[in-house]
Amino acid sequence: MTPQTRQFELVDHALEALRLTTGLIGKVVAREPRLGLPKDAVQADAIIEIEAERRKHRFAVEVKRAARVEVVAQVRARWPRKARLPLLLVTPFMTAHVAERCRALGLFFLDTAECLP
Repeated sequence: MTPQTRQFELVDHALEALRLTTGLIGKVVAREPRLGLPKDAVQADAIIEIEAERRKHRFAVEVKRAARVEVVAQVRARWPRKARLPLLLVTPFMTAHVAERCRALGLFFLDTAECLP
C-alpha cells in the first residue's frame, strides 16, 4: 500500500468516525488538489465536504500520522490565513491536550479513534 493510499484511507476512516459520533456526512471531493498556494505552504492532501444544517462546508485536509503539539503548530503556521478553504487536520488519534491546542490555534481536526477497532 502506498503512502498516498494510506492517507486517503485515513481520511475515509475519519469521515466515518465523524458520521458515527455526530451523524454528519462528509465526502472527499478532490485528492491532492492544486490550490495555488505558495510553495512554502502546506499542500492539501484532499478537499472534503461536510454537510451540516443543510449547508455544505469545504475544508482542505492535511493528513498527519502523528499529532503532536509541535506538528500542529507547524501545520497551522504553514497554512495561509487568507486561504480560500479552512484547513482540517486528520490523524489516527489526538490527545485532549493536542485537541485543545488545535482549538487555540483555530485549526479544525478529525481523528479516527471512534472508527477503528
